[in-house]
Amino acid sequence: MATCWNCGRLIPDDAVYCSYCGKPVNKAEAKPTQTTQAYPMPMREGGYEELRRQIKNTYNISLATLVLVVALIVLIFI
Repeated sequence: MATCWNCGRLIPDDAVYCSYCGKPVNKAEAKPTQTTQAYPMPMREGGYEELRRQIKNTYNISLATLVLVVALIVLIFI
């Protein structure tokens, strides 16, 4: 496994582009861009798994709330 020069994540040795940040693996092939990131994303241990977990939990809570509301409406009108 190699390490991406841009984001520091582990990538396969035969990768041409980083599957996390999309930058070319060979730094010499990287073309300078005019765009800048307004809010740089900090690299954390474990990547973005915590964010994915929070989004999934929010989705599950929203789904449970929707099911509860529909069940209450059905009970009221039956």
